[in-house]
Amino acid sequence: GAYIYIMFNRAAGPISGVPGSRDQVIVHSHTGRWYDASFIVGSLSQGQTYTYSNWINSQALIVSVCSITLGDPGVARVLVYTSANPLSCNVNTPAPTESPVKAPTPTTKVPTQTTTLAPTKAPTKAPTQTTTKAPTKAPTKAPSVGPPSQCTDSPNWTDAAGDGCDW
Repeated sequence: GAYIYIMFNRAAGPISGVPGSRDQVIVHSHTGRWYDASFIVGSLSQGQTYTYSNWINSQALIVSVCSITLGDPGVARVLVYTSANPLSCNVNTPAPTESPVKAPTPTTKVPTQTTTLAPTKAPTKAPTQTTTKAPTKAPTKAPSVGPPSQCTDSPNWTDAAGDGCDW
C-alpha cells in the first residue's frame, strides 16, 4: 500500500517563490520505502477533491478542500475521509481556540529549603590519607586434621604437613 501525505503549499514567507501548485493543497503518494521518491498525485484548489481508489477494504480515500484563506497565516480547511464514512464541507466545525487553556493544578508545593553548611576544612588537591592495618602473617603450618593416632599413612606417601594424615 501507499502512504498519503497532505500539505498546504502556502506561497508566502520563505517559500514565496515556489514555482508550482502555489497556494494549493498538495497530495503526495509514497511507497514507504526510504529510498523511493514521493509523487504529487493531486494539486487541489478550493472546492476540489482527490480520490485514492481502493484505499482500505475496497474503500476510497477522499481528500476535499473546503476552503483556502490567503491571510497571515494562510489556512486551508481540508476533510479527509473514506467512502464508507462521507463528510461534507457544508457542515461547520468549531474554530480553534485562541490559545491552549492550561488546566489548574490542585496544589503547588513549595520545595523545602535545606541549609547547607560550609566545609570544615578547605579543599586540597592532595589525596586523602587513610590508615590501614598491617597484614597478619599467614600460618606456618596447616592445621592438623586429627591426632596422628587416627591416621595410618601408606609407607610410600610423604607426610608433607607433618600431621600424620597426608592421604
